[in-house]
Order: sequence, then structure tokens, then C-alpha cells
Amino acid sequence: MRKTLVTSILLNSILTALLGYLLVRAGGWNQLRLLFNQSEQNQYHQRANLFLELPLQANPVVLLGDTYIAQAEWQEFLPERTPVLNRGINNDLVQGVQARLPEVIRHQPSIVFLCVGMQDLLLDKPFDQIEKSYFELVKTIQKGSPSTLVVITSLPPLQQPYSSGSLHNQRILELNIRLEQIARTTGTQYLNLYHQLTDSSGNLHPRYADENGLLNTTAYQVWKDQIEKVLAKFSTVSPASPPSSDTLQ
Repeated sequence: MRKTLVTSILLNSILTALLGYLLVRAGGWNQLRLLFNQSEQNQYHQRANLFLELPLQANPVVLLGDTYIAQAEWQEFLPERTPVLNRGINNDLVQGVQARLPEVIRHQPSIVFLCVGMQDLLLDKPFDQIEKSYFELVKTIQKGSPSTLVVITSLPPLQQPYSSGSLHNQRILELNIRLEQIARTTGTQYLNLYHQLTDSSGNLHPRYADENGLLNTTAYQVWKDQIEKVLAKFSTVSPASPPSSDTLQ
């Protein structure tokens, strides 16, 4: 038993040393970080170019944003609502979504559900900078597609073990407050998803988290139900005159 333990420790030490050597040869952590960023950029451009090549749809419901949007099969969550377009890209930023707006606007959507900003918080961008970019994002949609109803969705909460550095629920709440103010200022709708998913401590409720702390199917079902309420509420509104600002619980 003792011999097996010693052998295991020795092998682990050799493996660690080998990985360290390979890391140095590859250029260190900075090089690995660069490769990771390049991979993300390639994924972003691949998805953005794919969207541009897809057929034009007439007045679709569009889900637009980052990983939280990209990870759900919205067409299957909303089978009675067609067409439904998923325009989420993993780890996208507010300005990244802004850059993709011409592709979205070409469809003249009936409704756009926005959810983006978590990656901006992770990168520790100042609130004022995120808020300014988000405001410009909303105004660009309104200018390019005046009949579109824009619904700003709050960022969801995190589980406590997955909070770190600049990304934690207090900062998420602060940004959500600013997003709600943007909705009031721009005359758009605000969907308060955050408080639908929290536990008594204000963290993401365990029933809504998968093993990695991300939203699970149950959480997306809650989100889908909130979307359905919005669609039902505004299905009779004339597209030429979007409704005034409101907070949707």
C-alpha cells in the first residue's frame, strides 16, 4: 500500500513537472490566455457569420445576448411562436451584441429579448461604461426597427461558490438596477428574471443550478414562462406603437 502511494505521488510529480515544462515552452500563461482569447474570437466570428448567411425571417421573436441566451433551445421552448431566432453567442459583450445588430434589424423583429452584460462584469468594466453601451444598444434597435418591442432581461443570479473577484451578485444587482433605469429612459420593457431564481440568501437557488452552477432546464423553464407572459400581454399591441415602459415580474 505504501509503495503504491509513493509511486502515485512520484508519477503525479513527474506529470506536474512535464506540464510546467510544456507551459514554459508554449510561452507561459500569457500565451495560453492569448490562444484562449483567439479561440473565443473565432467562435464569435463563426456564429456571427452564420447568422448573416441564414434566411431572412419576417417579424420574428428574437432572443439576443450572450451565453445565457446561446445555451437554450428557444425554438423548442416556444414551439407555438414562430419564427423564433436564437441570436446568442457564448461570452459575448454588450459591444459585441451592438456590432451584430444589423443582422438582427434586417428581420424587423416583432420582439427582441435582450440578456447580456455578465461578461462585461467579469472583465470588471465600469458600470458607467456598460450602461452607456447598453443604452446605445437599445437606441440602435429602436432606430433601425421602430416597431420592435424591446424587452431588457435582468442578469440571473450566481450561486455563491461561483462568485469571484468582480463577478458576484451584489454587482449583478447593481447592473440590473441600471438596466431597469435604461428601460424607463428608453420606453422599453424590463423583465425581472433575477428575483424569480433566487433563494432566501439572494443566490441562485439550487433547484435552478446544474452541477457547474449554470442555469439548468428548470431555470430555463421559469424564464420561458416569463417570456410567454410577455408575448401574451403584448400580442394584441399594434406593432406600429410599442407600449410604454413597464417592469415585468
